[in-house]
Amino acid sequence: MADKTRQERSEVVSALIGAPDREQYIPAPRYTSGELSKLSQRLLDQNNSENAAREVIYASVANWSGHDINRGDKLPIVREDKIVHWIGSPYASLDPIEDIIGAARLKPRSALMAEQKQLSRLIKVLEEAQRIFYAVEVENSWHLDRTWTAGARTLGTNVDIVHALGLASALSISVHGIIHNIRQRLREVDRELESHSHGPGRPENKPAHEVTKKFVLLYVAVTGRRPSCSTSDGMFFGDFSPMLRDLFDALGWVKTKVEGPAEKAIAAIPDDYANRFEPEKTGHLGGFFGLKQ
Repeated sequence: MADKTRQERSEVVSALIGAPDREQYIPAPRYTSGELSKLSQRLLDQNNSENAAREVIYASVANWSGHDINRGDKLPIVREDKIVHWIGSPYASLDPIEDIIGAARLKPRSALMAEQKQLSRLIKVLEEAQRIFYAVEVENSWHLDRTWTAGARTLGTNVDIVHALGLASALSISVHGIIHNIRQRLREVDRELESHSHGPGRPENKPAHEVTKKFVLLYVAVTGRRPSCSTSDGMFFGDFSPMLRDLFDALGWVKTKVEGPAEKAIAAIPDDYANRFEPEKTGHLGGFFGLKQ
């Protein structure tokens, strides 16, 4: 009973002296439960498709080399039916399979252009809001910075840290930092767009082309041969085309044709690429990374 009385008295005193209620300054969740559920499902679907793609690549290498391999194993380099070398790395950035998976994550040109448009619009809004806020703050800084007493704050929570810094200062720092990050991302998007083909006709599907190029080079590395893209009336033949089709399907690209990307990637294979994997020619990390002794 005494605790309840003290709580009621505290609430009355706070109301009389105009102390703001801390709960009023805690923002609502940025995402609804429905949005979080959709995001979680999208990430799960992406993870599942990438795992399926990894299985396809390992199965392809096993088929090309004629040797059983398990996920996580190094990949055999075969010449005249004999394993002469192994490639692979525990580091994702140096692993040929993860290199293919990384290429699948590239954004197509349409997605990059949409992102560029959204970020450009956002930065204009933030810059205008920043300008107006600075103009108003000169005359109203005390009112804009009002907060609850320091004694009512808990340590370490985001909202209390912001209020300890001061709302105006925290907003100024945050908006400045966000604008800086947006500009940096816009530069990255510009570079990615420049790397896409600019020729006449339909824009190139860069993720599909990059995945195919790396898959082709993996085939050459493992077998020492140039692949051929053999298709007819929706049928796929040989030891390369069916695997590429399976890889596209695993990544969810069921409507993306393999012929165009495959023909371009095969035509671009360096003449001496297969020779880079001779044991005496490979460096410590292997010829897959273009390193020689």
